[in-house]
Amino acid sequence: MMLICCLIVFAAATLDFTLSYSAGLSIFLACFIPYWVAGRFFQSSLKSTNSTHFFNLPVTTGEKLLNATITVIVLGFIIELFLVAGGYLGYYGIRPVLNPEQECIYQKIGVDLFYGELYDWKMYLYYAVPLFVFLFGSIYFKKNSFWKTFGCGMGFFAGIAFYILVLLAISFRNFDETLLSSNATVELRDYSFVTQSHIIPIVVILFFISLTYLRLKETEV
Repeated sequence: MMLICCLIVFAAATLDFTLSYSAGLSIFLACFIPYWVAGRFFQSSLKSTNSTHFFNLPVTTGEKLLNATITVIVLGFIIELFLVAGGYLGYYGIRPVLNPEQECIYQKIGVDLFYGELYDWKMYLYYAVPLFVFLFGSIYFKKNSFWKTFGCGMGFFAGIAFYILVLLAISFRNFDETLLSSNATVELRDYSFVTQSHIIPIVVILFFISLTYLRLKETEV
């Protein structure tokens, strides 16, 4: 299954950079597939026919969680390698054959600028947050765990957005004018550390790892 997922991403990346200068489809698949696997990782174990066997395995809860964590992380890493390989194959291998008149400078600028972002380690922290959220959802929900976790996540972000808008509306009576003023810009800028901090995703990851461990411990027989 992992090989099939990697080949799908590889083919999508090759197609993306053969036909265009963007990796929209391949990036979507490279994110969706690991989240899908994580969101359904423990689902087969929760079925009535498999639950007794799974939760009586001669392994500890920590070992089960470690296995799940390593699996989803390794899958995400391997998929990224296939993403990069497919993108370079399509951009430097197939595209020049289909368009021999195309200048090489545009090829180099396009793909290098995009894949340069993949080497920012901070980006992987934010990438890993939903990975562990979906992993927790796979053990928490007995059916349709991926979509239920996704729905809960969307509801959470919608609630946060609504809460922020309400706070801004209360803080600034004349919302439109004050928000565009220089004073409002300075005040909002003072809180920029919240969005730039990389401590928050680490805390969230550890929080959901703990929840997953407790849920696994709770469901053991």
